[in-house]
Amino acid sequence: MIKAMIVDDEQLALDYAKKIISGHSEIEVIGSFTDPVACLEAAETEAPHIAFLDIQMPEINGLEVAERLLEKNPNMYIVFLTAYDIFAVEAFELDALDYIIKPLKKDRLLDCIIKLATN
Repeated sequence: MIKAMIVDDEQLALDYAKKIISGHSEIEVIGSFTDPVACLEAAETEAPHIAFLDIQMPEINGLEVAERLLEKNPNMYIVFLTAYDIFAVEAFELDALDYIIKPLKKDRLLDCIIKLATN
């Protein structure tokens, strides 16, 4: 079972992503957060395999959250869920598994899961 965390500062987007991601039997969403700091704290005890992160968030952006998560667990996979394509280069410099433009679609998530399975 793949343990996943989701972070998005917009509650509706977070709920939608959680619904789509939870729809895959091989993924267990162990946390969903509108507050990236809460995600960082939870990741220390929950040990997720993958984090789905929005990029544009107040306080700490998703790129910084990814860096901090990877400092604690370099084997974690990062997937960015964002409305902006302008951060793709920075995301892949962090070795992101995937970069998905919102809204998240089931077939696009399946492509991401296939990438995860082949890594």
